[in-house]
Amino acid sequence: MSDLTFELGAVPNRYQDVVQRLAVLYELRRPAETTGEVKHLTQELIDQWRARVGELTREGWTGNGRSNLNNAISYARNCCPTFAITRPRTRSCANRLICPFCYARWVREIWQHIDGNFSAPDPAVTEETTFDGREMRAVLLDEDTISDEARTQSATFRFHLVHRKHTFYRDVVPSPNPEGLSVVDNLSLLLSGIQQQRANIIGMVDPVGAFIYTTIEPANGGTQWKICYRQLFKLLPTSVFPPEIAIRTEGHVIRYARPTRKVIMKAVAKACQYPTGLITGDVGRTVELLTTRQQSNFRGYGKFRSFRNKRHI
Repeated sequence: MSDLTFELGAVPNRYQDVVQRLAVLYELRRPAETTGEVKHLTQELIDQWRARVGELTREGWTGNGRSNLNNAISYARNCCPTFAITRPRTRSCANRLICPFCYARWVREIWQHIDGNFSAPDPAVTEETTFDGREMRAVLLDEDTISDEARTQSATFRFHLVHRKHTFYRDVVPSPNPEGLSVVDNLSLLLSGIQQQRANIIGMVDPVGAFIYTTIEPANGGTQWKICYRQLFKLLPTSVFPPEIAIRTEGHVIRYARPTRKVIMKAVAKACQYPTGLITGDVGRTVELLTTRQQSNFRGYGKFRSFRNKRHI
């Protein structure tokens, strides 16, 4: 199947749509000011993704491994775009780790789990918002265009939302390297350690609910891995966030005592920001990362306790 020409139609404007744009489209391209610009940026991202698929394929990437090689690559190049209503309607390529469109659909699922855990008043959402230090004239929601399902309303905020982020770098090969580890060997050890620390975090924080996500991407010309811990916790108002964890993150812990839907949407978008190095970083390292993750069955995220459920509570 050759590359399809997608016709981009209406731009949906629900919370679940905006959170995808904030986390992926604006991260990989730039913020949009109009619905027309959203469609333009979506087409740019289609072209950017197809170019990356070509680079990855030349380095030996085989896609998700569920189809023969030619089909897998074709499905990746023609994965159904999100951010705008699209025709023709193609299948998802299921490369959630790197495909920006599959990744955006995953962000929507995470938002549904976390948003459904908080019942709170739903204030009007302004047309502009500041997010992560940038002005995001984000084609945001207003009261006349919200089409989400009704959600439980409350005059009180029963739970707090805590966002923690910690970024650090590791050499692709340790120095010194007395054991003679290869890049892949060292990466496998890093992935194993990441999965083991999740239970420790849950035990220390003891949250009502938690979303723990770790991104890995090539950095600094492929000489290092950029690793980012992104975590969201649902806590009782009386719960104290462990100071020793905050110290490890150089104080990058934000506690929201009044987590409205707008606050939750932005927190999820920030926690789920697409790791741009997968699209722009060293292509050889990216293939090594994707292959090693697949072979080791590494799961980059976990939903714990109440965040496992979508229902409102």
